[in-house]
This record gives sequence, C-alpha cells and structure tokens, in this order.
Amino acid sequence: MKIKLTSVYVADQEKALRFYTDVLGFVKKADFSQGPYRWLTVASPEEPDGTELQLALNDNPAAAAYQQAMLQQSQPDDYVISTGQTHSVRELCELAFSHVGLDYKDYVVLDERYMRPAEVDLLIGDPTKAREHLGWQPETSFEELVKMMVEADLKLVRNSRG
Repeated sequence: MKIKLTSVYVADQEKALRFYTDVLGFVKKADFSQGPYRWLTVASPEEPDGTELQLALNDNPAAAAYQQAMLQQSQPDDYVISTGQTHSVRELCELAFSHVGLDYKDYVVLDERYMRPAEVDLLIGDPTKAREHLGWQPETSFEELVKMMVEADLKLVRNSRG
C-alpha cells in the first residue's frame, strides 16, 4: 500500500512551506482557503503525482485528535479517529442540498458504473482504541460536519465573486 496524501499539522504554514520547498526541495502543488483554514499541499518534484503532504494548521479541528494521539503516548501507535457511524452518499447529498434549500434529486445523477463492488459490505471506522487509550470522543456530528462543509464552500464561492 502506498500513501497518497498525508497531513502534517504545523503552527506556521509559511515557515513549513519554506522548509519543505527551500530545504527539502518539494514543490507547492495546491494552496487554497476553505472557511477560516488554508490548505497547502506539497509534492516531491521527482514524483509530482505521487505522495502529497498537506500542511494543515494546528488549530484545524481535525488536528486535535491526531496531536493528542501523537503527544500523549510513550510508544507510537495507530488510532482510528472516527464516529463509529456509517452514512450513505445519499444521506450526505440530502443534508448538503437541503442546507441550501435544494433537493439533491434535481442535481445528482446516479451512474451504476460507479457503484461500489458487492464485496464491500460496510465501511465504518472503529474508534474504540482511541476512546480507550486517549479518552477521545467525537465532538462533531455528521450533520454538523456536512453543514460546516457546505458553509465553507459557500464562503469560497462568495469570496471568488469579490
């Protein structure tokens, strides 16, 4: 298995960007703001379509659980940061479109060619280890997360229009 994208949580994105580009020779691949957060992605110049490093700010809500996992343990370990719930793409679409007063059925077309293969019965993260070892609990519901995503996209659209 090859890692395609990984996040590196940093206190100063500009300093981290200079380190990865000037010192390590990475190239900036993407740089965009989403809501109050800026997402910087760098890649190796030898393999620009290979592994990407996303330089995410420490105050990003997703960072807290990972930082807690990394900093509180005497030995490195793997943790699944998940709600332990499963949601369908249909549910995501219903929530996202209804947040802006639209019916997803008027905009989303289902193409059977892209349906998940039958051997994948259920995709669900198990946060038991993170809960037991770190005392971690999810703080954002699926509904809240979808709303945050839609609001961030709306802000991007508003800002791009000037």
